[in-house]
Amino acid sequence: MKKLISLTTKLFFRAKTVCSVNYSDIERLVDAICRLLRNDKEATVDDVQKMMVEWTQYPDDPIFELNFKKLELPQAKAKYALQEIHFEMVGGQHSSSGAISNRIEVEHIMPQKISPGSTWEEFIINKKGKTTPLEIDEYHKEFVNKLGNMTLLNKTRNQSLSNDSFEKKKEMYAKDSLEITKRLADVPEWDDSTIMTRQGQFLTFAKKIWDVKLV
Repeated sequence: MKKLISLTTKLFFRAKTVCSVNYSDIERLVDAICRLLRNDKEATVDDVQKMMVEWTQYPDDPIFELNFKKLELPQAKAKYALQEIHFEMVGGQHSSSGAISNRIEVEHIMPQKISPGSTWEEFIINKKGKTTPLEIDEYHKEFVNKLGNMTLLNKTRNQSLSNDSFEKKKEMYAKDSLEITKRLADVPEWDDSTIMTRQGQFLTFAKKIWDVKLV
């Protein structure tokens, strides 16, 4: 049952969340799997895995990679994805550094709101050449919800950081126990290039995590 749940979760995230496969196509596959399990008493989880891998709509690696590189997620799905990536970074959930508190929240490194006159606004104007409110807003919207712009942080710390500058946030990241967050302390500055580089680094782990063939 544990393997079946894992397979289903990974398939849905890969196909629907990352690659936007039509939900009705996924439903047809699930229906076929349910019929197999109801009608064939000899059917195994390996048979289910084979059906998933051989499914004509299963996103192959190039399609998955292309979509993952530009992936944007709402908070709940981002939390799941970041947790899985953190576990992969440290060698699994059961490693000494794998534990994650239930008080963990998703932290947007570039904040969800750029306040007028803030350090973030000054950075976008001076370093990125976005001078009008519209240009700043478009730049912000393009990158703020990218998975590469998110990390995991204790709820109390997350609230205290709020819209602080990246330099100030790094001081808190360096003290964090989670590898996915601690590594941010070594990043010199935070902009679109850094966000997309980090998202590309996540892809290395994602290809292992959400590959149904590897369950």
